[in-house]
Amino acid sequence: MIRVLLQRLAIAVPVLLGVSILVFALMEWIPGDPALAILGPMATEENLQNLREELNLNEPLVVRYGTWMQGILQGDWGTSYSMERPVWEEVRERFSATLILAGVAFILCILLGVLAGVAMAVRQNSLLEKVIMVAVTAGISTPAFWLGLVLIQIFAIHLGWLPTGGMGPAMGEVGWMELLPYLVLPALTLSLVAASIIARILRARMIELLRMDFIRTARAKGLPERTIIWRHAFRNALPPLLPLLGIQAGYVLGGAVYVESIFQWPGIGSMLVAAIQSRDLLLVQGGVLIVATTYVLLNLLADILQHALDPRTLS
Repeated sequence: MIRVLLQRLAIAVPVLLGVSILVFALMEWIPGDPALAILGPMATEENLQNLREELNLNEPLVVRYGTWMQGILQGDWGTSYSMERPVWEEVRERFSATLILAGVAFILCILLGVLAGVAMAVRQNSLLEKVIMVAVTAGISTPAFWLGLVLIQIFAIHLGWLPTGGMGPAMGEVGWMELLPYLVLPALTLSLVAASIIARILRARMIELLRMDFIRTARAKGLPERTIIWRHAFRNALPPLLPLLGIQAGYVLGGAVYVESIFQWPGIGSMLVAAIQSRDLLLVQGGVLIVATTYVLLNLLADILQHALDPRTLS
């Protein structure tokens, strides 16, 4: 097991390297001048040239990338010229806010997906299954950014039950009780698509398992139906589902980029949007690197859990 996991970690290194190279190149191709974005349209050419020299913008792309990578390996993420503070400090603070949102959304998507998937499998061909299937299909088909705007319109503007955005009241300390109303809409927006996919996959697997001989044997022994469903069928459906959970965790983390912008959540997503608009390359690279690393680690964790539940799955 250790050997295979080390091999997968070794694969993760070139993946992260490729992501960093791709983002570096894309930021270079985006129209606009970072020096002009910082100094404004009234800046003189001399001031622009001086700032380009200071930020090493006149160096070739390969040289700038090599300098950045050398700094990353030494623990120096550089300084954000739009925020005027170290990149690592900005990324760390923003990412903690994103982890709160993504963590709650991921837990919510697991709960909703598992309950919907099991209910559809157990109540196959019933009205309940048809209603849930319609909701699941709508969840898969609906863009998250559009869903977020609809939820804001209904629950925040029309009904006034929840705030439209932000991460807490403007004044005073923010605890979990104060944070909860601000979490509901963005977490629900992030979780519905992932929950719908989990429900569809789990339904198919559960239906297959409930028709197997060991389930018939358990029923013949007189075991309670709840025990048969959760202890026998669901437990056997879980190991193949874990890699999908790793993918959906990455989707939730990546989806925070536009959901945070919609709900004005001060996380890594809104930071990346602002950094791209200001052409802050170091801040974009730092944000993308931490998100990509987390995604890789989540999928590795899913592989470990899958093997722990079913050692036959490791190859």
